[in-house]
Amino acid sequence: MSGGSVTLACQMLSCMAVKDLELEVVMITQCCVCRKIRKGTQWDASKPEELLGHDISHGYCPVCALNALAEIYATAPTKLPSQAETARASVA
Repeated sequence: MSGGSVTLACQMLSCMAVKDLELEVVMITQCCVCRKIRKGTQWDASKPEELLGHDISHGYCPVCALNALAEIYATAPTKLPSQAETARASVA
């Protein structure tokens, strides 16, 4: 590449980077259980048209998070195995 080509390529990349910064990327958080979407501090029922053209991140709304944690605690053993017990089990 000649010096002029390199300069032109750098200018084009610079211009593309600026254009990327100008675009507003909106990420919507949606509950992975009930499908409500977060709007500020509130969680509301989602409408399909609200999700179009947006990146979606999944998590739990507060109600579903409490339910999931309750289920985890209800099914978890009351005593966690020690490292020695875990090591013996992996050898067997």
